[in-house]
Amino acid sequence: QASAPARIAARIAGAAGKASADAAAPPPAASPPGRRRPDETAWVAEAAQLPGRVACQFSIYVLGDLNYEATRARVAELVACSPAACPGAMPPFCEVVEGDGEDVFTVLRDAFTLARESGTVNTAGGSHVVLHATLTANLSKWKREALAARQ
Repeated sequence: QASAPARIAARIAGAAGKASADAAAPPPAASPPGRRRPDETAWVAEAAQLPGRVACQFSIYVLGDLNYEATRARVAELVACSPAACPGAMPPFCEVVEGDGEDVFTVLRDAFTLARESGTVNTAGGSHVVLHATLTANLSKWKREALAARQ
């Protein structure tokens, strides 16, 4: 199996060849309204290899939204209803989630979508949204807990 740098170089080379072929192709059709999952068959293999346990602290910023606090409250409600919610672990202006990789990434995707669609600046397409996330996997604390549970 090729090393990670070799796999990355191969993907870049493939993308460069595809880009020139795509230049002559018509633009893709607009996405249908509503939530949809991207075509996961087009993702690189590493994108589907989510860790069994992930912690994430994230902040979401809806720029130019006059109703920013209401949007933040809706994001907090979404997080609280998630299986990855961490009650009592919410610093100001941040949300904290921990759990299965799929659960954590679902919260991030849903929070981003909620914020993007809730803005008041551009009623046709929502507001400019920034999501800043710090993800952690394989914490030594978790490894110690797992070892202690086996003993």
